[in-house]
Amino acid sequence: MKNKGGRPVKNLNREQFENLCAIQCSLLEIANFFDVDKDTVNAWCKREYGKGFSEVFNLKRTKGFASLRHRQFQLAEKNVAMAIFLGKNYLGQSDKMELSGRQLCSFVLSRSSAMGQRRSSHPVSTTTIIDMPRRRQALKSGREENS
Repeated sequence: MKNKGGRPVKNLNREQFENLCAIQCSLLEIANFFDVDKDTVNAWCKREYGKGFSEVFNLKRTKGFASLRHRQFQLAEKNVAMAIFLGKNYLGQSDKMELSGRQLCSFVLSRSSAMGQRRSSHPVSTTTIIDMPRRRQALKSGREENS
């Protein structure tokens, strides 16, 4: 095709372009990498892929997501923090502890003894915690125990 005037067509390296998309580079970063204008990158995408930059970017960046996910799982085998992060984000795990009844009793008692606290200095009395299951049972049956 004969050049009809104007600037010559700029051809970008397709492999480099796709790798930059995979590591989530923006249009501006990609344009700066190739030392061209953003419009040049967009025009190249239309010639090369038949789609605009944003459509091509959305297709090519998934390669980066898969690579990142793979590396995170590898890292989780050696790094506890990464394992916790993946558990929270992919498995719905959380740090929140829900305790009730006897579990709460043993948790509070073990925490206070582990922290070297005496029973009298603890804000919740041990008697109240131990009696919780009995009080709950009394409330269910409709009678309130006064203790």
